[in-house]
Amino acid sequence: MKMFFVTVLLVVHSQTYGQIDHYYFGIDFGLNREINQVVSNDNDYFSCWRNCWSEKDGFYSRNGSFSLSAGVEMKNKMVYEIMFSRQTVNISAQFLLPWNLVTDNLLGSGTVGSAPQLKWTAGVGRRISLGKKFYYIPVLQFSSMFTGNDTDSIISSDETNKTYIYNQTFRYFNENQIFLGFKNTLQWKPSTRWSINLQLGYAQGLSKIYEIHQEIQFFDDPENISKGHTISRLSHIFASIGTAYVFKKN
Repeated sequence: MKMFFVTVLLVVHSQTYGQIDHYYFGIDFGLNREINQVVSNDNDYFSCWRNCWSEKDGFYSRNGSFSLSAGVEMKNKMVYEIMFSRQTVNISAQFLLPWNLVTDNLLGSGTVGSAPQLKWTAGVGRRISLGKKFYYIPVLQFSSMFTGNDTDSIISSDETNKTYIYNQTFRYFNENQIFLGFKNTLQWKPSTRWSINLQLGYAQGLSKIYEIHQEIQFFDDPENISKGHTISRLSHIFASIGTAYVFKKN
């Protein structure tokens, strides 16, 4: 019986190996932008989620990504791939106020934090020919990221100005995030050994990893409290350009 199972495994392995057309290794550089769930943003005071993206100083260090990938393409054009990515996770709890509501030219404040994180991804897709040397490769991806924050911790801070009081609260829920997403690749193969890849995709976090509550109360109108509430699952869109080298099996 043992010999039977060994024989079956060898046959399955031989058949699978026989269906492989080639292997490839790739490198990509690109940008990520986190997509957070904004539950409330009273008076648009807590708008730095948009404005911070366009800040020029340190733009690539905040939003850049670097990826290494390895994959195999079968003779039926199915593609199986693993990817290792380095990207930055940004946490921003800032506020911006109109000129007529502040003194001392202090338009806003808050906290900003970022840290490089590592993401592992496995994907499966199919290569579709678009004509001579051009291909489209849609890939379904499953990813994991360990963020290393303090699980279930709460961090609060307050700031008092001449005209207002500002309060913010961070709450972390877990250290690990799982993503389900997709990647669309437009590929050009100038030769049988090299390919140039333009990629656009989205990764949806499957659990809430942290949330931020913000409040601003003005002294001249203490009954009116503006609130901001943002939930993050570390979901993000990404775009990249890179190259891959093909190793033929034979």
